[in-house]
Amino acid sequence: MIHNKKSAVLAGILISSFLIACSGGPKEIYEVDGVYSFTLQGINGEEMNFADLRGKVVMFNAWATWCAPCMDEIPMFIKLYDKYKDKGLEIWGVSTDIQGKKVVVPKVEELGINYPVLLARDSHLLDIFGISFRGLPVTLFFDREGKLAETTPNPLIGPGDMWADAKNGETLEMWFEKKILDLLGEK
Repeated sequence: MIHNKKSAVLAGILISSFLIACSGGPKEIYEVDGVYSFTLQGINGEEMNFADLRGKVVMFNAWATWCAPCMDEIPMFIKLYDKYKDKGLEIWGVSTDIQGKKVVVPKVEELGINYPVLLARDSHLLDIFGISFRGLPVTLFFDREGKLAETTPNPLIGPGDMWADAKNGETLEMWFEKKILDLLGEK
C-alpha cells in the first residue's frame, strides 16, 4: 500500500513537472529588492500585472485541473477570498494546464471560483520566486509591498494539509487563515 502511494505521488510530481515545462511563461519578469513584477494572462484574455497588487496581501496558488489536492483546496480559497477580499486579500489562481482555457474555464465555472484565474506559460513560473518545483499545488504568500513572505523551509508546496497541525485541532483552513490574518495585520 505504501509503495503504491509513493508511486502515485512520484507519478503526480513527474506529470506536473512535464506539464509546467511544456507551457509558456511570463514575457518579462522583474525583481528589485525582493519585489516582483510580471504579467500573466487571465482566462478572459486580460493581461494582469502582479505589480498592480501593491498594497494587498496576495496568495499566489499554482494549480491544475487534474490535481486532486488542488481541487480540494479551491473551495477553501473561495471562502477565504469572500471573507477577506474587502480587507486587502487578493488571490491569484494560476493554472498550469497546458490545454489552457479549454479545460480551465469549465473547471472555474464548475467550482464557482470567484478570484482571478490566470494561465501559466512557462516552467519558470516558480523559478522566478526562487522556489525549486516539487509538485502541485503551490501556494505562496506576498506581503503588501509585493515581497515573498512565506519562503523555505516552508514554501507551501504540495497538499497544504501537511502544514496544518491536526494534533492540536488546527484545520487546513485555520492554517491558511492564520497566514492571511498575520499578513493583513489582524489578529
